[in-house]
Amino acid sequence: LNMASGIEALDEAIKEYLLFRGFTESLKWFENERKSAIDKSYRANRIVTHLFSCVERSNLQELQGFWKVLSQRLFSRLSSDFRQTLFKLESNLLKLFLIHAKRNDRVDVIKQFFERMGETLGKKKEWKEWFVFPFCQNPENFPTFSTYFTREWLSTFRIALMNFFDTVFTYMAKPALMKFDSEYAKVQSLTTENHMLHEQLAAVKISLNLAEKKNQELEGRLSSMLHTMSANIVPTKKVSRSTGKGQDDASPAEKVQDHSKKNDVSPTDIKRTYSLGSGTPSKKQLDKPTPSKGFKHQTGATADGTEDKTSLNVVSEGHRNVKIHSLGHGKDDPFFVMEQDLYKGHSSCVTNCSISPSGQNVASIDKSNVVKIWHTKVPYGTKAATQLKTSITSLEWMPVHQDNTLLLGLDDGRVKLFDVRNQRFTFEMTCGMEYQRVTCICCRPGSAKFACSAHGSTGNRMKSNFGITSPDLPSARTIEMQSSQSTTKLGVLRVCDLATRSQEVFDTVQSPLNSLSFNHNGNLIVTGGLDGTISVLDVNAKELLHQWKGHDGEVYQVSYSADESSIFSFGEDQKLMQWSIVKIGESLSEVNVADLSQYSDQGINHGKSFALDVEGRHLLLRGKGAALVYSMMPDKNLGLTVEIGGHSDLLTCVDWTHIRNIYTCLTGSLDSTFRITKFLKQ
Repeated sequence: LNMASGIEALDEAIKEYLLFRGFTESLKWFENERKSAIDKSYRANRIVTHLFSCVERSNLQELQGFWKVLSQRLFSRLSSDFRQTLFKLESNLLKLFLIHAKRNDRVDVIKQFFERMGETLGKKKEWKEWFVFPFCQNPENFPTFSTYFTREWLSTFRIALMNFFDTVFTYMAKPALMKFDSEYAKVQSLTTENHMLHEQLAAVKISLNLAEKKNQELEGRLSSMLHTMSANIVPTKKVSRSTGKGQDDASPAEKVQDHSKKNDVSPTDIKRTYSLGSGTPSKKQLDKPTPSKGFKHQTGATADGTEDKTSLNVVSEGHRNVKIHSLGHGKDDPFFVMEQDLYKGHSSCVTNCSISPSGQNVASIDKSNVVKIWHTKVPYGTKAATQLKTSITSLEWMPVHQDNTLLLGLDDGRVKLFDVRNQRFTFEMTCGMEYQRVTCICCRPGSAKFACSAHGSTGNRMKSNFGITSPDLPSARTIEMQSSQSTTKLGVLRVCDLATRSQEVFDTVQSPLNSLSFNHNGNLIVTGGLDGTISVLDVNAKELLHQWKGHDGEVYQVSYSADESSIFSFGEDQKLMQWSIVKIGESLSEVNVADLSQYSDQGINHGKSFALDVEGRHLLLRGKGAALVYSMMPDKNLGLTVEIGGHSDLLTCVDWTHIRNIYTCLTGSLDSTFRITKFLKQ
């Protein structure tokens, strides 16, 4: 209830109480005082009407007396914020009194007004010009007074008075008796709201239970289908071909293999292999020959004398013909291979890729500087595309903009912002004339900032993060010597803010950097350099916290682990290292992979060397001809669990994402294609 309604309701309650108690004399006195109450029951319209009545009757004494009562009972309880407004309203009310007297030719009233109020008003600047008002024949023609003679001013002033008193009654402290009704109304409102929330909660619980039951039913059906598919595969013994036999003597698996070659179908090699106690596979295991590819389960002896079990699932959906070659479906396998698809949107060698924060889109680039954005779900249609004249060296999604903004680093030192939805570039910045090649871009979590590294090399690719050499550019050892002998900066690290279009330079960075990675809150950043060092920097203070030699040769990529208890790095020495955060420079695990020096001969850029899953339990690593999935062991070592092949040439980039227990793995290759492999985590 508002003040006026509350006062009337309380008056009626008091009258009822006096009658109930038999206090008739008190009731009579209460009624008489109530009728003669000058506060008008705290109704704004009655108070304004009484003020205008005093003006119309030219009763200055009553007007002043009523305003004084209001000041004592109402205005004295207000905060100082209302003081200036109160003085202005009082001044306009007195001016209205003079205007009304002038319109009615009440010269005596005007004279009486200045005799009583002249001494008080003479101290105020705004009233100095009004002392000539009694001597003006036509004051409505004077600029000082003309406004107050208009109907618009009178109407505006009346509304201002009404609003002022309404505001006063709203914010004025109410007596304790009036609070009972408001408290009761609040309790009733909270009770009703609580009841509604309970009903909504019950409805949400029912919906959640139904969704969980449906999810369990779907998972059960999926598991049943996968076991049925595995059970329907008929095992056959491997038949070897001897020299001199014709085509008719070939095994059924070899006939299928020949048939696949004629149809230009490249089967996928996905091997479930061994667990590495030390994280390092033996040369005998790495050199293990690939099993025969066929549609049937095959059993035979491998080169090392052990039994090799291979199964190949074929799933046909419309125009797709998916082939999956997996080895050893055992109870301890963390993944079950579901299917593999092919994306052929590029016409030249794929160089880099990145899955969006939502996991629904992929950004990929090729040697022709074509950028394509496509879906991670079937059908793999191209969503947006653009082509640049300058070589693209790096790309990164902006997390704060979800799947709509892509950052591209170029070979001429520029970073461009691509709007995926409108398919146009909206922003461009440069790292300076002396640093003409952007090597890496990394977005700061939860903000519109990103870090980018650049160096002063142009033309052919420096031997940095992309594994190729250039005769006119310095090697890692040369850069180390230059860094020790000169203070000249060979590389730069900048943090750019898209909101303010500003840049910050890290003076502690001297050598070129290949890779950057922020921690969860963006306060720390780990870098991998061309000189083989790994550094941890404080982003806010721009200080170097830790630095150690991580690899023999350059560092290709660095990244924090999911729990940020360690740092992963991959270098030119073909080692995947895991470093302790607690004991700086201490190696927790080490994995040697196949030699990737073929990139030096190809002269091709490549993207991510490895990618961690969100939970930090598995790691996807780019091998020579296949992607390798490692699992985190309890002793901090890495165990190789899945090997993903299928490409006809070297891999250039890897990335993956997962929704619940379905993993989507992405591998790009020099054969201009992407393989999309889906796993079911068991």
